[in-house]
This record gives sequence, C-alpha cells and structure tokens, in this order.
Amino acid sequence: MFTHKQTISPQGMVYSVQTLTAPMVASEGLEETAGKLYFLHVYRVGFPLIQTRQRPDGGGEILALGLRLLSFSRPIISPGSIRYPIESGLVVQKGREGQGHLQMAFGGGSVSLMVDGYYASLPGPRTRRIRTWFYNRTQAALHVHIARGYLPKLAELVRENPRWDR
Repeated sequence: MFTHKQTISPQGMVYSVQTLTAPMVASEGLEETAGKLYFLHVYRVGFPLIQTRQRPDGGGEILALGLRLLSFSRPIISPGSIRYPIESGLVVQKGREGQGHLQMAFGGGSVSLMVDGYYASLPGPRTRRIRTWFYNRTQAALHVHIARGYLPKLAELVRENPRWDR
C-alpha cells in the first residue's frame, strides 16, 4: 500500500514522506545502491528534460535543461537508510541553503522516501496560497510521481538481497 503525507510551514519548509508497505525482511548493506537507484530513476523518468549527476564523493545534482535544481552533499549512511543533505539549487529558498535532506529508508516491512527540513523556493518564505497551490501541482507532484516508481524498485531490491553485505 502506498501512502503520502506532506506539510508546508508558513515559512515554506517542506516535510513530505511517501511509504510503500511491502513484504520483505530488514536488510543492511544496500544503502549506497538505494541512493544510486534513486538518481537513476529520476534520470529515467525525466530524460531529456531532467538529468542527474553523481559526484565522486557520493553527492549529486538534479538538473533541468542544464540548470541545477538541487545539489546534495555526500550522503550519510545508517543501517537501512541513506540521507542526502540538501546543499543548494534553484528550488531552494535563498538564505536556506544547506538545510534539509532527502532520505531513502527500508526495513520493517516498508520502504520510504522522505524530504524534511527543506525550504522550497516556490512557496517562499511567506507562503501564499497561490504559490503553495502551484508548488503542490508541480514540484511536489513530480516528487510523488518519482516516489511511486522508485519505491517498488527499492522494495524489489531489498526483497532480492535480504542478506547483502557491505
């Protein structure tokens, strides 16, 4: 079962989590692969308008027509999850760079994709209804669309590799 929850604060801070409940066992050692799979999925969904790049340090970027929408720092890996701190980009509020993260997690019978602490530029620092409405129908809708395709792939990866070692 797929679930989606999202809140946007009056300052434009986004919390968004998508979860897919799927039969699986907890698995460790797939964290880096889960991150690479996410960037590959974004590329496949958005090409040729959206591209992704992964840096040697493990961080990455999402670009649209060559413009950097989001850049991520080197990931933080914990058992069953990988978290990419958000550095900057066109869709990040000015003055809020370096805040928030994108996280993929798996185990306990579910997989999830979460954005938390991220300040979206579209709703803005003084969120207006029209801007939030537009954000929900563009950037947020694209994020949910990507999650609907990515989470089943992540669940399959975890199911197929229950004892994957680092």
